[in-house]
Amino acid sequence: MELHEILRRERRLRDISQDQLAKQLGISNVTLCNIEKGNQCANLRTIKKICDALGYEIVLTKKQDENENNHN
Repeated sequence: MELHEILRRERRLRDISQDQLAKQLGISNVTLCNIEKGNQCANLRTIKKICDALGYEIVLTKKQDENENNHN
């Protein structure tokens, strides 16, 4: 599932309108609509705000290098 699909699903599950969430995030309703449709990529700051608003966290993990796999 892609980020924009999760965003739309979670917003709807919480019964939050696009307008309400956009105001909470400090972005325009048009921007949020485009992000939810997958027509616009959000920057990391906006993704963080979205995650905070919907109760998610961003977790980064280091990819294992192919060379590391061959040496272990």
